[in-house]
Parts: sequence; structure tokens; C-alpha cells
Amino acid sequence: MQIFNRVRLRELRIQRQISAKTFAVQIGCSAGYLSDIENGKRKPSPRLIARMVKALNIRADELYLDPDAGKDPIKARIIEILDALPESARAEALAAIARIAEGLGRISEEFRKGP
Repeated sequence: MQIFNRVRLRELRIQRQISAKTFAVQIGCSAGYLSDIENGKRKPSPRLIARMVKALNIRADELYLDPDAGKDPIKARIIEILDALPESARAEALAAIARIAEGLGRISEEFRKGP
């Protein structure tokens, strides 16, 4: 299971000398919402994470704690493919992956509810 790494998000933002207010504008949310994410009060959506990845110019896996990531050949292959893409295509691919993840989440939720 992947867990969003809020501490890593803040570290990356600070390393790049981006203020919370500027970063919030870049990713399309309020500074207060970003603060809540960085302080563990809220969880970002897959789409917002994709925008964070694009703004920070990083791989998506850099924002997750996932001790089993290296053991999963599918995840490893996706990361490999994303890393090989040009930046403009990577952002588009991450947005598509975020949409797929949201859809799968809704399907999973409906499945758990039952008929």
C-alpha cells in the first residue's frame, strides 16, 4: 500500500526554495489547503499529486512511502517508462494515471458496497 509522504513533499518544496503560497498557486489549490496536506490534516487527490509531481519535476514515487515498490514489477516498469518520457509527455501521462486511479477507487468503493 502506498502512503503519501507529506514530509517529503515539504522537503522537496523547501529544497527548491518555493514558498507554500507560490507552490499552492502552481498546483491549483489554496495555501491553507497545501498547509493542511503538509501537516497531515488532509490527503491530496491523485490529480493534485500529479500536479505536484509536475511542478516539482520529480517521479511520482518520490511522494510515496512504499516499502514494497521495488518488489512490484508493474510499478517498477511504470516508473521506468515515466522516467524515459520527455517532461511534457510525463505530465500528461501522470494526469492520465491519476484519472485511472480515481476511477478504480470509485469502482472499488462501489464493489465494497455491494448490490
